[in-house]
Amino acid sequence: MPPRPSTRRSVYPPITRSVPFIAGDRLARSRNFRTPGSPRLPPGNGLTLKCILLHIARTFYYQSMQNDNITIKVELFSDMICPFCHIGKTLLDQALDQFDQRDQVEVSYRSFQLDPSAARVAGETLPEREMRFHGLSRAAVRQRLGTVTAMAEAAGLAYDLDRALPVRTFDAHRLTHFAAEYGKAGELSGRLLQAYTSEGRSLADHDTLVELAAATGLDAGQAREVLASGRYADAVRADVARAARLGVGGVPTLVIDGYQGISAIESPEVLVEMFRKALARAGERACAEPR
Repeated sequence: MPPRPSTRRSVYPPITRSVPFIAGDRLARSRNFRTPGSPRLPPGNGLTLKCILLHIARTFYYQSMQNDNITIKVELFSDMICPFCHIGKTLLDQALDQFDQRDQVEVSYRSFQLDPSAARVAGETLPEREMRFHGLSRAAVRQRLGTVTAMAEAAGLAYDLDRALPVRTFDAHRLTHFAAEYGKAGELSGRLLQAYTSEGRSLADHDTLVELAAATGLDAGQAREVLASGRYADAVRADVARAARLGVGGVPTLVIDGYQGISAIESPEVLVEMFRKALARAGERACAEPR
C-alpha cells in the first residue's frame, strides 16, 4: 500500500514574481521576503541543511541588493616633494581605472609635510640636498635617485630629479584643499607632482602655483587670493594631525575605510583587490546594521 501523502504544510509561502529570481532560492522570491533589516531564518520546527543554505543565499542576496549604495573612503597621504608620491598616485589612478566599481570609491587627498622647515625659496636641487642632508657621495645619490627614476618609468612616468627643487609645500597643500572644493584635488595634486619630479618647478613660488592651478581649470584669480591669505591652513594642519593619529610616518600612504595605513607603492592589481575586500566589508557591515 503506497504511503499516504503528507498533510504538513510547506514552510515556504506561495511564490511571487515581484522579487528577482535567484536560482534555487524560493525563499528569496516568497511573499515574505524582507529587503530591510537583517535576514531571518524561515519558520519551521527545525533547521535542515537546505534551510540553512537558503538562508545563506538570502544573505548574499541582501548584499547584492545593497552593494550599489555602499561607498568606501580612500585617503592618500602625500607630499609634493616626495618622488615616491607621484608613483603612488599614478598607481592609485591606474587601479581606480581598472576597478569596475569606481563610482563607489571616494578618494580624499591628504596633506603631509616631509620637511615643514624647508625653505620657501629654492636654494638647492634634490641631489645637492641629499648629499648635504644624508652625507652621501654624488655617486651614491645618483644611484639612489636612479632607482626611483626606474620605478617611475615602470609606472609610465618620466622623471628628471636632477632638477627637482625641495621647498616648503604648505602653500601648495592649501591650494590643493581649495581645488577639492571644485572636485579637482586629484588633478591638481598630479600636476604639482609632475612639476616637481619632471620640470624643476618651485612649488613654493606663488606665480608657479597659480599657473599650475589655472592649467587644471581653476580660476587663477581665486587661486592667487587663496595663496595671499591664510585660507585652508587649518585644513592642512588637520590632515597632518590625522596622519599622526593614524600612525602615518611616511608617504605615500593609503588609508582605506579608516583601516591601518598601507604603502601606496603597490601594483594596480593589488590595490583593486584591496578595494574589493573593503567594499565587501562595508557590505557586511551594512547588512548587519539594524533597519
